[in-house]
Amino acid sequence: MSRRRLVGLGAGLLLTTAALAFVWTQVLVIEQRDVAVPAVTASPGAVVRAYLEAVDAHDCKTAAALWADASDGVERSCPAAASVTDIQVTEPPLQVDARTTYVPVQFNWHDRWLTSEPTGFYGSTTWGYDLEREGLDGPWRIVGQGVG
Repeated sequence: MSRRRLVGLGAGLLLTTAALAFVWTQVLVIEQRDVAVPAVTASPGAVVRAYLEAVDAHDCKTAAALWADASDGVERSCPAAASVTDIQVTEPPLQVDARTTYVPVQFNWHDRWLTSEPTGFYGSTTWGYDLEREGLDGPWRIVGQGVG
């Protein structure tokens, strides 16, 4: 077999291996781990951190539990995320109304390749989440997002 043919076969094998690795890591395998829902007494920042950690862990059940209405953001963002890292939550200032608040956050977000519903996030992101609770001793839940 000629050297040129061997180089061609080697290159083809390398490209095939790279393509299979890409499909395996970005399409077929979704590593999932469980993230605990924060305690009822958790701060708004702790709730936002738990939400982003749940999205990163592909624990869509926990992520959905932290929204007042999970259809507002989780159905699209959780399955589409490849990773959410470097999460920096700023605890909100004292609230005028003890039942609503806004939590600013920074993170690095990367969508999965070939996702049918990209989130629009990519890389370093400054964002924010609106949270509410029904009573002064109720759990904080995310009700909106997008001030970034």
